[in-house]
Amino acid sequence: MGRSHLLSTAAQAALGVESAGSKAWLDTWVPKLKKEDPEVVLAALRALPAPIPEAVKARRTAFTYRGQRREQIRYAHFQEQGYPIGSGSVESAGTVVEARLKGSGRHGEREDVNPLLALRGVLCSGRWDETWPSIWQAWRLQVVRRREDGGARPRAQREAQEAARLSPAAPPSPKRERAKTIIDGRPTETNP
Repeated sequence: MGRSHLLSTAAQAALGVESAGSKAWLDTWVPKLKKEDPEVVLAALRALPAPIPEAVKARRTAFTYRGQRREQIRYAHFQEQGYPIGSGSVESAGTVVEARLKGSGRHGEREDVNPLLALRGVLCSGRWDETWPSIWQAWRLQVVRRREDGGARPRAQREAQEAARLSPAAPPSPKRERAKTIIDGRPTETNP
């Protein structure tokens, strides 16, 4: 995982762009963000000097962003629980889903995306066997309801809709011909 962009911006604004001081600060605190309580890094960020207005702004932005996400940046805790802390697995899953949705010859509808993602989530989480029976039952219920709704319309209405669907479209109206305004390169009387 690369260095945090906001931490890097704050360190460079406070200690100098690409300076030995900013590199040393990042080399110390970025690994601690991954291995220790986020409060330790937030305290170090708060203690960065702010010799110029840009440093004040960069430090405030990094602190605010990280501070508002304390629960999401408990990386050491997540790693102890066995969770990945990088975005690679999520991005990889998105690539797989995108390939399935956008494959050659595929004609999916927008409303099919969330159900497909839910099915993939169930499959990838190892819960397919326990979840599939309820999914199947709900799907069958939808099919039955659709059939019942279609059967509830009067027969004449269904036949009229089917006939309208199968009948050829009305031919386009012919274009009206305009009077020619130039003949043999010369304007006619109707030429404005």
